[in-house]
Amino acid sequence: MSRGNIPEHRFVPSLNTYYGTHLPDLDEKIKTHAVVFAQVDIEGARLLKERYNATTIFIMPESLEQFRGRLRARNPEWSDKEFEIRMGITERELRVDAPQYDYRVTNADGALSETVDCIVEILQKEGYTLA
Repeated sequence: MSRGNIPEHRFVPSLNTYYGTHLPDLDEKIKTHAVVFAQVDIEGARLLKERYNATTIFIMPESLEQFRGRLRARNPEWSDKEFEIRMGITERELRVDAPQYDYRVTNADGALSETVDCIVEILQKEGYTLA
């Protein structure tokens, strides 16, 4: 971070984790691949849009209740406090951040194939070359 290689980053105390985009790795991937997927929050999406003219896609659950169930199943060791903090982040992302992305795609339970098809359609529409 001190070298400017991770210009957008945030620390999530409840998870004791930093999130950010390491630009040297991303630049290397862009040089060697036609399409690069990056899982980022809104700050990362803004950076990628500004710096690389990226197409941003927010993948979202059908509902908060659906996400709540997925989150509990994936993280049974989390305390109620950790869980509620993460749910608060998700609620904000859906309400405030999602509308700022170029596209929003719903990932319904049992419908991963349809979600992938939708993303492929978007990328083709945007002119990306997919192998």
